[in-house]
Amino acid sequence: MSSEKLQKAIALIKSGDKKGGQNLLVDIVNSDPKNETAWLWLASVVSPDKRVFCLEKVLSINPGNMQAKQYLEKLNSSEVSQPNPVHQAEVVNKTGMPSVHEQPIPSSPQYWTVSFGNKLVSFIILETTKLITFDTAPARVSAIIEQINRGSLDTNIVTGSNYKSINLNQIAQVRLLLNDITIYYRDNAMKDLSVKITCREDKVSDDVLESLQKRLGSQFARTSKQNSRLEVTGRSLVLLAIGLGGTGFCYWATLDLVGRDLHGRYSGIASLFQLIGPNGVLCIGGGLILLLLISIISQFAKPPMETLLTRKGSPKS
Repeated sequence: MSSEKLQKAIALIKSGDKKGGQNLLVDIVNSDPKNETAWLWLASVVSPDKRVFCLEKVLSINPGNMQAKQYLEKLNSSEVSQPNPVHQAEVVNKTGMPSVHEQPIPSSPQYWTVSFGNKLVSFIILETTKLITFDTAPARVSAIIEQINRGSLDTNIVTGSNYKSINLNQIAQVRLLLNDITIYYRDNAMKDLSVKITCREDKVSDDVLESLQKRLGSQFARTSKQNSRLEVTGRSLVLLAIGLGGTGFCYWATLDLVGRDLHGRYSGIASLFQLIGPNGVLCIGGGLILLLLISIISQFAKPPMETLLTRKGSPKS
């Protein structure tokens, strides 16, 4: 499907409908950020301030793409204003992919969206000098993406929705554990703060971490190690306490409901508890606690890996 859409986009561009081709290419790279060919063609139709970013994406996917590298070098030296898409089509290798070098820091914002059902979407935006994260309603996503692509994000649309803006120079450490990225930084008053970003998927969390590492530069060291058993134990005890407490509360509530004539606002929920009964609650709760114990034992036997980006010479080094 992506291949058919790409061929259609290329055909539109060749026929002169650059806007139509651009719209299709944007859809492709949003759904498939590693599509080298789409990024290369997109560089030929976007505005001048976006071309460098598209070529850098090509380079990040395939450091051997000499065509993108040459155009990028020319753009950076102001020798050419736009790559030639027809010539680009001629430098395709036998696999059908363009045949680019370590990617420089992108000049345009990068962004990721993380969906939490149909009520909430989290944005992660990485600019040249700062990282922005906030939550928003799904209905606002398109408008926000349009603003990001224009390079003029209106913070009024997101203010009050867990909005955080972190200057990259203030970051001391970035920690990735179980798809959660925790950023430790200092505010303008030199107060130590942290913010946790839940990415939900390995691909998103890895991509955010790699992009952050490139933006932060060589003053940050990257290390990977297993999470300490002490932390695993602490998290496990909290989860176990919640599981036991929840089971105990439901068991007590069910005992209290036995034989009662139910009516009122919460009668439906109460009737469900009556139907399950105290023994049913113990069986369900016991099963969930057993699964939790299996997970705890598994994590304790082999703690999950964590990756750290730590500023050299900082107290967290």
